[in-house]
Amino acid sequence: MSSSNESWKASLHSFFDQRGRALPSKPSLEDVCFVSGRDSRLWSAPVLYSDLVKSILTSIESHASSTVVELGCAAGFLAYGVAPAVKRYFGFDIAAGALAAAQRLALPNAEFRKADGRTLPLASASVDAAFCYDVITNFPEFGDFEPLIEEMLRVVRPGGIALIGSVPERAYQVAYEARVAAFAAELDTRYGPVGTGIPLRNVRFIDSVLVKLGLRSAPAAPSISCYYFDRADFETCASRLGVAVRFADIHTLNPYRGFRFNAVFQRSLE
Repeated sequence: MSSSNESWKASLHSFFDQRGRALPSKPSLEDVCFVSGRDSRLWSAPVLYSDLVKSILTSIESHASSTVVELGCAAGFLAYGVAPAVKRYFGFDIAAGALAAAQRLALPNAEFRKADGRTLPLASASVDAAFCYDVITNFPEFGDFEPLIEEMLRVVRPGGIALIGSVPERAYQVAYEARVAAFAAELDTRYGPVGTGIPLRNVRFIDSVLVKLGLRSAPAAPSISCYYFDRADFETCASRLGVAVRFADIHTLNPYRGFRFNAVFQRSLE
């Protein structure tokens, strides 16, 4: 089922576009964390970031000779680590401000384009793999996101992989939100409260859950929400498209491991 009210799309665009336009001329990893809605206190840490990037490359079976596509690339948070590890990288997003920031990363083998994930400007079977990580959480209904899966599978070669990463699992929503709140408190204890010694533009609300729980005031700027999904949705989608899907845990060092999962689609060898 798809959402009948599409105001969420405008909110998403505003969130990523405005944050992208706020970045300096040469963004750092901490800066692009901010645009993607991640807390830089956590996600710019080299060990955790490396673990995340390595897990994506392993999941999509990519290496130095691969061509890969990312949907929802924002300002290049994942491109920053993925692009140097592959031959060619394409990043697509709807927010021009975020894309402009990604281009200023000056990754030599990366190309960033504005495009709707339902209609990519790529030929069928033209890339080795595609991924869309920590993006489905912004979509109110699975039906809103399903066309992106179909398009990712269209552009990957036979035998290629389309990774939908870091999906919040509906069955664990209550426990997950409690974990988010507890971990936010850990971060505040370790680094100080938000805004204390940390540039405000580099700090996010963790998956918007803190706002929903009333532990932090809602921001005046556009915000994003966290939506939850069932594995059965992905199985039904795979059956309809005639492809295989398997599920895996998110990367080992992720503090929300056990509450989110990866859905790995793979085209058959034709």
